[in-house]
Amino acid sequence: MRSELIAELACAIAQPEQFDRELLALFERHIGADVSFFCSSAGVSEASRGLDPRVLPLARERWGAMTLEVRRLLPVALGAGGVVVDSQLLGAELTRLVYYDTFMRPHRGRTTLLGFLHYHGRCLGEVVLGRSHGSSDFHARDLACLRDVMPTLSVARYGCQLAAARDGGQRRLVEAAPAPQRCGAGDALSQREREVWSYLHLGYTNQQIALALGSATRTVRNQLSRVYEKLGVGSRAEAVAAWHGTNVPWSERAR
Repeated sequence: MRSELIAELACAIAQPEQFDRELLALFERHIGADVSFFCSSAGVSEASRGLDPRVLPLARERWGAMTLEVRRLLPVALGAGGVVVDSQLLGAELTRLVYYDTFMRPHRGRTTLLGFLHYHGRCLGEVVLGRSHGSSDFHARDLACLRDVMPTLSVARYGCQLAAARDGGQRRLVEAAPAPQRCGAGDALSQREREVWSYLHLGYTNQQIALALGSATRTVRNQLSRVYEKLGVGSRAEAVAAWHGTNVPWSERAR
């Protein structure tokens, strides 16, 4: 499964619910799951596959407790590219959790692959891919497949959320992209150049940055060239070091 395909879907599909459905169908084909859905702090998304709707009323009552349980896995997931398998991490503790009792037990669930959607330091939610008793374990290739698309998926779903908020008449941004809160290295950058710079430390490619900003990949490449020149650095790694305030010995101007 390629990140480019997710980016193309994000550009082609205007309705967030339809976008989610297409994504879940992709995950089912390329990774495989008996139950799959997206969720956020607001609850389970409208689109799901294999999910018994009878669990949803109880899930709404227990959502706060389940959110706390799942967010315990976030630090480990972020250290592994945004993905984690609950049964591998939690072992026997898994069956004692509220979300196991609420979601997994009614579906004879055995193991879940979770992908944390993360954008500018904020967790937007999770993609949940569950397998029931009788299905195989998640293997390294399954984790790698999801991990490879998480940066693009996070940007795309942020864009869908933003579009949905605007279409609904809510002009409030879900979360504004933060500008660097530091003086010195970035003072000479324009607002757009600072935005482009801010995406580098998240590991985004030029294409992913272009998707996030609604511009062309060539434009991003040119903007990055100007960022490097103004920061006095010669590579992405050096620009990221400058973002984090590192003293980089290769550049007097970036100190």
